Amino acid sequence: MMFWKSPEAINEEQLKSTKDMIDKWLILIDKIRENLLQNSTILENNKDYANQRHIILSELSMAQFFTFSSISTLISNAHYSDAFTLLRVLYEGHLHLWNLWNCDDEEFQKYLALVVMHEWGVANEVLSIKDTILKEEYYSNERLKTLKHRYDEARLLFNCREGKIPKNYTTKTILKLAQEVDESEGGKPFRQLMHSRLYSSGSEYVHRSFYGLREGYAVVEHNGKHVLFPNPRRGIETCWWATSIELDTVIWQSTFLGVEDVTKIMKELRNEVRELAKEWLL
Repeated sequence: MMFWKSPEAINEEQLKSTKDMIDKWLILIDKIRENLLQNSTILENNKDYANQRHIILSELSMAQFFTFSSISTLISNAHYSDAFTLLRVLYEGHLHLWNLWNCDDEEFQKYLALVVMHEWGVANEVLSIKDTILKEEYYSNERLKTLKHRYDEARLLFNCREGKIPKNYTTKTILKLAQEVDESEGGKPFRQLMHSRLYSSGSEYVHRSFYGLREGYAVVEHNGKHVLFPNPRRGIETCWWATSIELDTVIWQSTFLGVEDVTKIMKELRNEVRELAKEWLL
């Protein structure tokens, strides 16, 4: 399959054909974004404001949309390496959104508690900087007292010592969540494949530098010379996965809320994504 190749050199004809494919993806992305915006109000009106999960999932879904929009902006400006890196954020949010809907109450409460604990952790980091302006602008004594009280309550759920902030609200790894989602949707390892691509390098530094350079750029033959050029193949791969993730996320949300009309629209768009992916892969 093409997305497994790491093209060290492509000619100008191949570059043009792949850029034409990028244009097709951008047209579809604009259509998807328009539909998401049109239907967002419907989803908001159907959530139960007394249901804590509805509130949290609505916030996460909104964050996913903004990340998706950022990726599409990067793609449209040929920043394929940056878009591919940001895809990890969209992917992880996608899996956590699924888990937070399906996990038990204890794990869900741990998620809420972890958010509170991180707020206290950030406050301590800011206050450790020797600058009174930061404290006066962001953290009044009253706010610090509230944050500390919420932190002390939250850490009881994790049974951890003072000053400790757990790394996660769940014992499941990202790969384990990917496996569970794949199993729940028919068993095809779509997200596990995505995981292997996004986490090919264990080091975040290596992923963002060497790996990003290798994946995001290609050597293009031009007038008998070889020049480094943003690789549209990586942009196509990012478009495919970003649109799939975003639409699946909204399909889950609309299904959770029982909004069948929105689910139907998103599934139709999801099929368009599959067809365009086939055109590229085959």
